[in-house]
Amino acid sequence: MQIKTFHIRVSKEHINSDEEKLNDFLKDKEVINTFAELVKTDKIIFWSIVIAYEERIIDDKSGKITYSKETELSEDEQKIIDALKQWRTNTAAKENVPQFVIAHDKELITIVKQKVENIDDLKTIKGFGEKKIAKYGEDIIALLNSL
Repeated sequence: MQIKTFHIRVSKEHINSDEEKLNDFLKDKEVINTFAELVKTDKIIFWSIVIAYEERIIDDKSGKITYSKETELSEDEQKIIDALKQWRTNTAAKENVPQFVIAHDKELITIVKQKVENIDDLKTIKGFGEKKIAKYGEDIIALLNSL
């Protein structure tokens, strides 16, 4: 988790540009938590906003989404990732291949963070192309729906 602070000046000449900077920053972030407080000084009034977030990386070439392996997971998300990892272990054993051939940790984390619900959602995940989706997509969606 990372943290960033913004100041949104309330004056007419600054509020739009300050809000635009905040919105640009948020485009590829998943907000974990926020804290805001109105600050008044003799010369200026502004909102001080602290944002706790996770980086969501969008691949320039494919437009697909990925998260870092270090992305923090909630308790519920951890249960889902544990189930996905167990599925991956079992599938790799059946196919006699290393687990990373089935899916990397980053891919499983991204599935959880993006709240994948269907095959179309899987298509947005970096590392999931047509072949992987055809081979494992239905199993993944069935597992997610069972949790």
